[in-house]
Amino acid sequence: MLTEKVLSHFHGVRGCNGHYMALCPAHEDHNPSLCITEADGIILIHCFASCRAVDVLKAVGLTFEDLRN
Repeated sequence: MLTEKVLSHFHGVRGCNGHYMALCPAHEDHNPSLCITEADGIILIHCFASCRAVDVLKAVGLTFEDLRN
């Protein structure tokens, strides 16, 4: 899945050139705390509020397999 398709599952996305921040769907987020980065053909996600990646993906209907380009 392309980065743009992954990003379309999240709200409040801002950033460019493979580095983005978005609202985390796994917790009540009012200030973007979810980092979405593309590196070596894989999309990496990290919530700075400590949400587990599996919970973030589940909240938007994605799997880890969807993060591989």
